[in-house]
Amino acid sequence: MQAANINSANIFSGGDCGSLLIYKGIVVKVDYAQYIQDGISYPAYCLDKTKQRS
Repeated sequence: MQAANINSANIFSGGDCGSLLIYKGIVVKVDYAQYIQDGISYPAYCLDKTKQRS
């Protein structure tokens, strides 16, 4: 699946991601973000091209 640009969406929590994200040995609680388009659920995330690691 490829990323797609969308202008707006109703983004909602799909639930807890469990121990998916760990920082310095500590589990960071995060929710799975998603939106529905044409009856299909897609993951929601933001990519900012101006914030790149060097």
